[in-house]
Amino acid sequence: MFAVLRQMLDAPYQGMMKRMYLESKVIELLALQFNQLLYKEQTIHLLVNLKPADIEKIYHARDILIYRVDNPP
Repeated sequence: MFAVLRQMLDAPYQGMMKRMYLESKVIELLALQFNQLLYKEQTIHLLVNLKPADIEKIYHARDILIYRVDNPP
């Protein structure tokens, strides 16, 4: 996404061509953002399949790491 933003800032065109170029880059940014949201949604779906006992263990491990942040296990 940063590369697309840099391309927008360094648009090599003038006038109407520049406007069309920037509009296409905005669409590209939207596509990249939607892709991230889709990936995040798929990841969340995978986490939903965890057993409650596994989720509790993950939270317990998190609590241990937070408590022992200066001296982690």
